[in-house]
Amino acid sequence: MKIRQMLLTTTLCCAGLSAWATDTRFESSDGVWSDEECGFKGRSFDMVVDSFERYKFAAHKPGITLVRVTPFPRFTFFMSAEEKNSLKWKVPYAPPSGYAKAIVLPVQTKDQEEIHRRVRKAYEQWRKQ
Repeated sequence: MKIRQMLLTTTLCCAGLSAWATDTRFESSDGVWSDEECGFKGRSFDMVVDSFERYKFAAHKPGITLVRVTPFPRFTFFMSAEEKNSLKWKVPYAPPSGYAKAIVLPVQTKDQEEIHRRVRKAYEQWRKQ
């Protein structure tokens, strides 16, 4: 009975850690801005992309790109097919800069539509990959 409980506990712990490990960090290619997707905090990939596009727009840096600084997990036993095929894994990987910080720059309401247009364009680009 104890062996069965230990196996169940170990399996559940692995499943929990595997789900947690899919939280992903991102940075700007200039190494200044960073953000992370964190399901536990309710922070989605969509929110990260929106935040990045706000930074890019407000900082007047049209040439920078979003990079993923979290490598694809080695162990994907408990990852769903949807998670494995998520657009976040199509964002190019780069090693962390080590000095990027979470930056939120204000954007005026009139510029919001431009931000949304850029987000849609980024999604289209990743879907083509």
